[in-house]
Amino acid sequence: MTGMPGMTDNPLPDPFPDLGIHPLRSARRPNLEDLFGSDKVRSGCWCMWWRIPRSQWIRQFGESNRQTLYRLVQEGRTPGLVAYFNEVAIGWVSLEPRAGSGSSQKAVDTGD
Repeated sequence: MTGMPGMTDNPLPDPFPDLGIHPLRSARRPNLEDLFGSDKVRSGCWCMWWRIPRSQWIRQFGESNRQTLYRLVQEGRTPGLVAYFNEVAIGWVSLEPRAGSGSSQKAVDTGD
């Protein structure tokens, strides 16, 4: 890191030169679909478990959860990051501010 006192550029080569991490946008949609594949668990959840009430998640398990995730992308939101190695999608992480995370709010003890 430069610009910070006591820090210099790392003189070592990048250990993962072929690794890339990108926000999910419409153009990356096919990559995420390849990553999730046809496995019922991955292709049914579409990382909506934490975003919507559980009863809704169960009702729309599968194609409707997929459409809901992509609706977030169409609204200009970034619901997650796709990791690539040699241009092939190898990983996914869902992102959302805590305030927007419907299911997790039920599990958070605010101490009130």
